[in-house]
Amino acid sequence: MRPTVTLVISIQTNRSLWLMADRRLTVANKVLRDDATKICCLDTLDGKAIIGYAGLGATARGMEPSEWISNSLRGLRITIEQALEVLANAARKALPAHLIGVSEQFQHVMLVPAFTKSTHLYSIEYQQKGKEISIGLRRLVKTNRGTSFTPRASAVGSGSELLSRNLHWHHKVCGLVRAFNNEKISGNVVAEELNAICQSVHLALTERGDNSVGNCSIVAWRDLRSGGGNHVSFTGTKMDQYSASIPTIANGMDVSTLAKEMLPHLWDIFPQMEAHRKEGHGEMDQQHPAMKAFIQKTDEIAKELPFEPDERLR
Repeated sequence: MRPTVTLVISIQTNRSLWLMADRRLTVANKVLRDDATKICCLDTLDGKAIIGYAGLGATARGMEPSEWISNSLRGLRITIEQALEVLANAARKALPAHLIGVSEQFQHVMLVPAFTKSTHLYSIEYQQKGKEISIGLRRLVKTNRGTSFTPRASAVGSGSELLSRNLHWHHKVCGLVRAFNNEKISGNVVAEELNAICQSVHLALTERGDNSVGNCSIVAWRDLRSGGGNHVSFTGTKMDQYSASIPTIANGMDVSTLAKEMLPHLWDIFPQMEAHRKEGHGEMDQQHPAMKAFIQKTDEIAKELPFEPDERLR
């Protein structure tokens, strides 16, 4: 595989999906910052996916591909594979202009663990050979004795070759995911192990003068049993008290932007909900005047948000 920057690890099972990405942005091995997102969550008509990427971390004007991915899929009520085809086509139009002058050894890879009726792993890969540029969508499978299957774990980007030499990390984290799937441990335990892998790769690369993988990471997961999930971020070995927002598209709705716009109104209604409980009335229902006003405000804000896809990578 050609060189990329960033480390991305995915774990995909029939009960949960996981993706970890380090948060560093670099230019020519110079560290710019350690707070990039590099992940986008996606719910579609037929399933769920998490999209991570290694390669271009941000444009010259500062737009991160995670925002561009979200914008490109906004307003589209389609299936997982249709969404990834949209994204691959958008990448063909948008990515080359931002990679002018980059060595043809550079590669931009999106890694996508997904679940529809079964578990899948996809990639969208940018490759350049001379003046020839190709960007293709692939479903990744392994074959054993004539049988094809989705790999349980995968890693791309800087440092992935270190992980391919020693599969101890693979066995350990997959064992923890199995325990999570059996409701024996929390998602945070798996996230901590994925972050520990990132830390070990960061230290190994730093020792040889490679700054492409940082010591900050973000981990997202989807619990396919409950339909829920979460994400956490880390600075070094410590989990951050407040995790950065992750762009999220749910059947075309830009959930993360809606949540950001609604945050001030949530702070307004929380004290009223708490007072309602303390007065012995239980949870505030939708007919309560304060809740009705909150729901109305949510509808008003949702109608004002952009609902058309925007494939511009600025």
